[in-house]
Amino acid sequence: IAYTDESLYADEINGDNWYEILTRDDVIYGHADPDADPCGYRTLLVWQLAEAHYRMPGLNAQLEEHCPPENVRPKSVELIALLESGDMDYAWEYRSVAVQHGLKFVELPDEINLSLVEQADFYSQATVDIAGQEPGTTMTMMGEPIVYGVTTPRNAPSPDLALEFVKFLLGPEGQAIMEEQGQPPIVPPVAGDVDTVPDELKDLVTAASAAPAAAANAALSVTGAVENELALSRSDLEAMGAEEVTVEHPKKGEQTYEGVRLSKILEAASPTGTTLTFTADDGYTIDLPLADAQACADCLIAFDGDSLRMAMPGMESNFWVKGVVAMEVK
Repeated sequence: IAYTDESLYADEINGDNWYEILTRDDVIYGHADPDADPCGYRTLLVWQLAEAHYRMPGLNAQLEEHCPPENVRPKSVELIALLESGDMDYAWEYRSVAVQHGLKFVELPDEINLSLVEQADFYSQATVDIAGQEPGTTMTMMGEPIVYGVTTPRNAPSPDLALEFVKFLLGPEGQAIMEEQGQPPIVPPVAGDVDTVPDELKDLVTAASAAPAAAANAALSVTGAVENELALSRSDLEAMGAEEVTVEHPKKGEQTYEGVRLSKILEAASPTGTTLTFTADDGYTIDLPLADAQACADCLIAFDGDSLRMAMPGMESNFWVKGVVAMEVK
């Protein structure tokens, strides 16, 4: 949910109360046309999932009621000008659009934001009918994770250049650009059939069947430039001494987490590098100077249901990684 400093209640809205803010009578928000832009029908899917996730019957209808037809535009990017002019308070956008336009945005729960393959079953309960390809027909769109792929056509006019572009995109520099622009890449990139991938790209991808998944016991690995590589189950983490710590979240305010101090885990691994890379179960990665991680006394690997998450006081929200499964020292 994108917004600006001038949006009504900009200083109040967060990932927990967003629906309360949007359904206030003086708030104006909009979305893309479901028949013209996938972001539009995905917005409606999210509203249905929110009703189920929060167990609030009628929430979907409330969100529809407070977003009249005049607030709908053919394309989601057309809403940006309305936000910047102050004619609209909030717009339903892809995260990448908000990042690339320098807008503030509300991070929605993974259970409704269509970001995780692991939530596919929950997402699938939502459906939206949109205009079909023939006049008078409709198509039913079902909730599913938003995942993008890339390929080079067999008849590409410049196959060598196409291959070089994909190599760049899947390499460290290309992946960093995607991350910076609000489009977290899947790490490592996944190929449905590695045998069909050009030889020059095979070392950059992994087979879909071998793609890492979140461990049922919330295992955490610590690898790379360390003297002691670690593979920690939840019970291993608890044995290291779980603590309850109250810290300030950059968007949600004061929060209490239970987990193991990051500094304690790093001490056990004895790192020798300079950079710490966190990886989540959805492929999201982010780098942090190792010295900053070691100096953060209250940073935690926190228990979050059946998974783990980072609690990183004093740091931006993108460092509060949900579903963290690995740390690599470089």
